[in-house]
Amino acid sequence: MSIIYIHGVAVRDQQGEVLASDGNTLLERLLEEITWDMVEPQLRRFIAPEISVNPDDVKISQAYWGDLAAQLAWDGASSLPIEDAHAASLIVSPAAARSHILADLRRPLNHLGARFFGDVFCYLNGRGNSDKPGAIPQRMLDFLAEAQKVKNESGEPIIVLTNSMGGQIMYDLVTYFLPRVPSYSDIHIDLWCSVASQIGLFEEMKLFLASSSKYSKAAGNRVPFPDRKYLGAWWNVWDVDDIISYSVRDIIEEVDDTPFHVGQSLLKEHIGYLQEESFYHLFAQKIRKTITSKQI
Repeated sequence: MSIIYIHGVAVRDQQGEVLASDGNTLLERLLEEITWDMVEPQLRRFIAPEISVNPDDVKISQAYWGDLAAQLAWDGASSLPIEDAHAASLIVSPAAARSHILADLRRPLNHLGARFFGDVFCYLNGRGNSDKPGAIPQRMLDFLAEAQKVKNESGEPIIVLTNSMGGQIMYDLVTYFLPRVPSYSDIHIDLWCSVASQIGLFEEMKLFLASSSKYSKAAGNRVPFPDRKYLGAWWNVWDVDDIISYSVRDIIEEVDDTPFHVGQSLLKEHIGYLQEESFYHLFAQKIRKTITSKQI
């Protein structure tokens, strides 16, 4: 009996503690609202009782990969050297005034972009292949293997929740790594919930390891559901107000693709799902409807 959570980009927090300030207060304010020590109690309260009569005994793990993600070799020096920002502030003109304001904003915004986009690039560049999985997919495979071991002993299901970029990582796992790496081929995930992912967009751009040009709108077809040997059911959740969450309804077959209204500010829409009790209620309902072999 296992519940695994795979986080998204820009997370450098394994235990749920807010990181020391690096000047990027916007990023810190957003990330401190979806730390693991806030997600885990919700999974324990709402999801664990759906797979076990002893919810306190259910193993709930964060498959943390932030330490394997993008690192800045010069600590962000490329964004704007401090001395150049100071020199710009000494020039008196309307344009210089604008530059002075932007100089105060640029470094934290550059750090924000580097964390978010850098983690995506880092994963895509370093995910490896079936002969030698990269560090991030290898760690995720090991988490799944441990969950399968528990499942073999208890007979209870494996539930996976992914957030944002975690969805793309999981999609590579179920469509490419599990079918092609023999030592992990016995893993079966009973239900996967992808929240606020970009899976649909990545598949449109054919960025996944298993992506094929034979599936497209021009070809008049959709990508087949991942092999049922490895994945039993998939619930993809997105919000029309979250501009970086994507549907897979017209892209991948047989996915339970559902809009969800987070109802927070536009800035917080992308991270708001995991704060809402209504989301976890729906998640629990999906488990009841899709997993019929649970032993309760």
